[in-house]
Amino acid sequence: MFLRPLTPEDQQELDRFECARPERAFETDVEGFVRREWLADPVGADREVLVLDDDGEIVGVVFHEDDDGDRFIKALAIRANRQGQDADAAASPTPAT
Repeated sequence: MFLRPLTPEDQQELDRFECARPERAFETDVEGFVRREWLADPVGADREVLVLDDDGEIVGVVFHEDDDGDRFIKALAIRANRQGQDADAAASPTPAT
């Protein structure tokens, strides 16, 4: 897994990106943010979007921007089916018992 800058080719996968539990309003807000808001209007602030890439699959997204010389993370999302997984365990095979 590695972080890399967002590319135009990532848009279709981000349009389907699911990170929210329906009962958590703030999580659905973040999911909407990932899918459209920042990517549709990147003008104005010094913004950057990074994706966490796991062998070609986007499993995480982080949005950050400059605010008067300070960097702020505006949103951080992990794909729903990957939440709660240990990154090292997910990247390595299960040892034989």
